[in-house]
Amino acid sequence: MIWRTTMRMEYVLYCVLIIVLAAFSAPASAYYIMSCDANDDCGITTTDVALALQMATGSIALDQERADVNADGTISSLDALKIPMMSQMAQVTQVSAAAPEIVSDAFDVTIEIYEVMDLDSGRFDLTFDPGVVNVTDVGSGEIDGTEVPIVDWRFMDDDTVRLLFKLSGVDGVSGSGSVATIEFAVSGSQGDTSVLDISDGALSDIGADEIPTVWIGDGVTV
Repeated sequence: MIWRTTMRMEYVLYCVLIIVLAAFSAPASAYYIMSCDANDDCGITTTDVALALQMATGSIALDQERADVNADGTISSLDALKIPMMSQMAQVTQVSAAAPEIVSDAFDVTIEIYEVMDLDSGRFDLTFDPGVVNVTDVGSGEIDGTEVPIVDWRFMDDDTVRLLFKLSGVDGVSGSGSVATIEFAVSGSQGDTSVLDISDGALSDIGADEIPTVWIGDGVTV
């Protein structure tokens, strides 16, 4: 009787999780592959929930790397429960600074953007150590063949520049690419390091609504 009750509870939990995840069943890109991709198909779907539950009940072999979502060393129904949340995270637009790890002269930092929908405009600040590197110019970006023009950029302080960009027309742009290329010169000595921190960022779509975005900085070493 206890065994049947336990199995029934697991089945009910399975059904609830399938229903919850149905709204988020669009595959997530490989760029965001995390431990919640239980079947390693570069997507986060209801199949991953089902596999995690089967691992939790011992029906199939465990895959710690792919299904231990909370990284506690075991696979349980809690891991399956977290997969819908990871699916939502995987579909959030990401903006990140991409810089060379080691620099010795002039270099570029590309401000990359990933999986944006109906982008119209945006802004952000980039902070750095002016004793190590300094901004010399800013160029436009490109998303899937569409130019992202820089309408203004300026120094807010010795260590911070602010960039504003806006697309021409009313259609906006969707996809991945970059929103700007920032040119730097080295001002420090060998071994010096500088964090490149993105802050006060905001993206707007063609309806003037804010686009949920994760902002990620970078760093360089002379």
